[in-house]
Amino acid sequence: MLESDIPFWKLNHPSFKSFLEKYTEKSVPNQSTVRKNYVSTIYENTISRIRLEIGDGPIWVSLDETTDIDGRFVCNVIIGLLHDEYYSEPWLLMSEELFKCNFQTVGKLFNDAMQLLWPSGVKYYNVLLFVTDAAPCMVKAADSLTVLFSNLIHLTCLAHGIHRVCEIIRAEYTTVDKMIANVKKIFLKAPSRTLKLREMFPNLPLPPKPVLTRWAKWLTAVMYYVDNFNSIKSVISELDDESDLIKKAKELFDNQNLKNDLAYIKSNFCFLSQVIIKLQNKSLTLHESLQIIINARDRLLECNRRVVDKVKNKLSLILQKNKGFKTLQSINKILNGESDEDNFSCNLTPGQMSLLKYAPTTSCDVERSFSQYKAII
Repeated sequence: MLESDIPFWKLNHPSFKSFLEKYTEKSVPNQSTVRKNYVSTIYENTISRIRLEIGDGPIWVSLDETTDIDGRFVCNVIIGLLHDEYYSEPWLLMSEELFKCNFQTVGKLFNDAMQLLWPSGVKYYNVLLFVTDAAPCMVKAADSLTVLFSNLIHLTCLAHGIHRVCEIIRAEYTTVDKMIANVKKIFLKAPSRTLKLREMFPNLPLPPKPVLTRWAKWLTAVMYYVDNFNSIKSVISELDDESDLIKKAKELFDNQNLKNDLAYIKSNFCFLSQVIIKLQNKSLTLHESLQIIINARDRLLECNRRVVDKVKNKLSLILQKNKGFKTLQSINKILNGESDEDNFSCNLTPGQMSLLKYAPTTSCDVERSFSQYKAII
């Protein structure tokens, strides 16, 4: 039931209980009995399996925190084995509630996770990569951890960095942002308006409802309106409801600047959503991941306009502050036999550097673990 994501309280449902008792010919215990007597054993077996899979390492670690529906600070720790031939599937090692989220609690959780993985003694020299977002508490915690984990490279998530660049674009194009927000509200929980759209354009998908914290979803919405601008405009113009939202939407769709801005964003920035999608591919080598970022930076350099300068400066600033990005760039050059102009030096052995060939460059795995956590509660 745990493996299948079936909550234990289902055991108390009469239909389910009678089904199990009929076909197993056994009495079904109460959910509390199962939870008390079996969950801890399954947990220990899972931890043992992780220890057997990881061994002495070397490993990469990804850590992030979220606030759940009850306002608790929940932090997940993901680990994976580093190989020079393939990307290793990650494991969720810990999921802990923090009384507050700061660099001290994050650092302590990291140490606790390593002690859980290696109870007989932490392999400090075999923790090579730490991937997080760019939150100040994560950066400060990583800096403090390098005192104990001398080989630790801290990389802030590259996909998250590109998303922060996308936020600059959204902030600059307020007309487009207002249009997307207005149309989202117009069709939200409005069956009659949705029916109108279906009648006029049966094959047209509903307008997207971008969640701003989701990576590059705003740019995905822009692409939708670029491809379906006249169709959505026609639907909006046919709506008789004289609400403020519809009035505002009609004004926005009549604004020539809206069309111009949509065309410019699609031409120069919408490729960033594909950049994020590519970075989430688990089979990428370190060289391929870094090349995606370099190609995105070069493509932005080809654009001209005041807004583009802000976007380029933001990306440059993000990469400049990302110490792990610079380190991995140098290691990537070494692994590809390129000349090292910066005279790069680090504590890693040649064998350890080669193990970074398939090093992850995003925190996607820990973000996905929060989606599973949300489904559980």
